[in-house]
Amino acid sequence: MERVAWPWPLKQIAWGAESNLYLSTYMGMPVVVKLRFRKDYMDERLAKKLIRTRTIVEAKILYDANRAGVRAPLPLYVDADSGVIVMEYISGGILRDELEARSREWVLKKACELGNIVCKLHNNDIIHGDLTTSNVIVMEDGRLCIIDFGLSFYSKRPEDKAVDLRVLERAVTSTHPTLKEDFINTMIKCYQQCLVDGEKVIERYKKISLMGRYVRERRVKVQV
Repeated sequence: MERVAWPWPLKQIAWGAESNLYLSTYMGMPVVVKLRFRKDYMDERLAKKLIRTRTIVEAKILYDANRAGVRAPLPLYVDADSGVIVMEYISGGILRDELEARSREWVLKKACELGNIVCKLHNNDIIHGDLTTSNVIVMEDGRLCIIDFGLSFYSKRPEDKAVDLRVLERAVTSTHPTLKEDFINTMIKCYQQCLVDGEKVIERYKKISLMGRYVRERRVKVQV
């Protein structure tokens, strides 16, 4: 983190294509420090503009998500010019791992809770952009917390909300094949119950899902 004067120790915990994550402390509390960086092939002026814009949008969305009733890490300090967001550290287990170790009743309960969470985001025109069970933390009190809003953006378009759902469906299908049908059906049911004017979203989601299944079936036939 050479570009930012940070007075506390940093421990790198994750590497990404556009940013790295560090554990640190801030005002005496544990935090996660996210640092966006410029890729070598990018024009420096363009990179600075993109880093600043994406940092501002992500920090605002984290705040707006919490205001909408969705638990997400709260931004505590933002330096948009340097691409830095300092956010609270959320303790707990990753939903991806918890789903494989819990009862069916617990799994379906969390599927419904996740559906309600995504619905609250979409009702406030927040698109997560990378909804997977790896980006959900089961906190110590049992509630779910959504993390990694690095690809998030605002949109009123039913298409964007439908794609958000489709990304989650594909993640569950590939990571939890034995749970996919029950989990997705429950999640969509609970999502739809609280969605404001959601008919177009669900309609687009079903079409996108059918297209995805058609493509997979065609690929299998070609391979055979």
